[in-house]
Amino acid sequence: MRWWAFKQVLLKSDFKAFTGGPYLLAGNVHKTLSGAADLSAGLEFAINKNFSAWLDVNNILNDTYERWHKYPVYGINLLGGIIIHF
Repeated sequence: MRWWAFKQVLLKSDFKAFTGGPYLLAGNVHKTLSGAADLSAGLEFAINKNFSAWLDVNNILNDTYERWHKYPVYGINLLGGIIIHF
């Protein structure tokens, strides 16, 4: 979802649900990762026509899963930054 709540404020959210992918272990053993759901939300604030600031909260459900074998995702986390428009 992307919604301009005000002229300068963009609210955004994402929900992803997926099944796990297959992987191969030593000895030709086939396994499948478990599925998961991931909810994220954030906002972007337009400071002026050239600069914006944003803040995202990812994995709000704090679900622990592996997107790829032996690569676990972070728990709930915050990410932010500045966008420069040319």
